[in-house]
Amino acid sequence: QKRRKMHGVAQELARAWGDRAERGRMSADLTLRASQPPRGTGIMTGEDIPDTGESGRARFYEIQVKAGDVPTGKALSTLQRQGANGYMAAAMAGYLEWLIPQADQLPPYLEGLFYTYRETMQEITPGAHGRLHEAGACLLVGWTMATAYWMEIGAITPTQAAEEAEAAQEAIASNIR
Repeated sequence: QKRRKMHGVAQELARAWGDRAERGRMSADLTLRASQPPRGTGIMTGEDIPDTGESGRARFYEIQVKAGDVPTGKALSTLQRQGANGYMAAAMAGYLEWLIPQADQLPPYLEGLFYTYRETMQEITPGAHGRLHEAGACLLVGWTMATAYWMEIGAITPTQAAEEAEAAQEAIASNIR
């Protein structure tokens, strides 16, 4: 019963997220609240993939992680210690502080990037479900913004950013295939 319930919840979340739909909400005085549909790409983790059919499954961007895919050892331990010491939170705070002054200009720019990347995904992964093209485009938009931030703070060069963008696009396309 628990497994069936988990599958139902996962399916409901995936469908709502994939359709960019939200449950209508009312305030205490029974007036409708402003709609706030999900934005971006949702991430779920788990060992079990819900049986949602082809369309439902396409709402997920699946990544199979197998033993050996995550390198263990000193590098992982160092990153885990840095995370525990707040370095990852500080990095995210820096990124958000960089985004805030651009907030008014970002929506049309991000929308344009999304459509460009979706078309690219359609071209390089023909035959894949359309929702996967959208998920790939969303991931590439995020990657583009992250690399722009990294370049601005001097963490990477424009050449490295271009190399990373190409590698990210191929990794996403390969996973979609």
